[in-house]
Amino acid sequence: MSIVLGIDLGAHLGYALGDSSKGNNGEIIECDVLDLGKRAKQLRCSRQTALWTWANALIKTSEVEVFCREDSTKILRQETNRRGHTSNKNLGLSLEQHAGYAAVLEVLAEIKKLKIVDPVDPRTLKKWATGNGNADKAQMTNAARMLYKVSTEDQNACDAAHVCAWAMKQVRNEANKFAGVNW
Repeated sequence: MSIVLGIDLGAHLGYALGDSSKGNNGEIIECDVLDLGKRAKQLRCSRQTALWTWANALIKTSEVEVFCREDSTKILRQETNRRGHTSNKNLGLSLEQHAGYAAVLEVLAEIKKLKIVDPVDPRTLKKWATGNGNADKAQMTNAARMLYKVSTEDQNACDAAHVCAWAMKQVRNEANKFAGVNW
């Protein structure tokens, strides 16, 4: 059994857990969202610290072995360049927050000695999940509900389910490379 954690970064962080040993493509066993602002207020700490404590506990209790996240910083960076740095202050702030969240999760994954699957570009993920690299949130949500039988309507959770399924595919592809090899 190999439990995979897929993350869609944001203030409402989407996450999904999958078991890559089930079925032909693995199975999404949980997907939901975490409101980092609310969690930080409850713990009276920063959002990054709230993320660390939540992810640390989830990794331990769910016995996570593999981690992957969507590379949302890339798309935010493209959007910032398109709009200009001064035209939308919140976009620059989002870029900083996402980079901070990504760093927290990457360091935690390293400390926990998880297998880290390279972050997946949003357009690559959209193309893989729907066949359309420019799919909108509704298309991605519908695809997650159809492909993985998730019941949530939350777009962040559905995106995380796609990230998790992507990571399970990468893990299986790597395992298949070495199938039947006698060392």
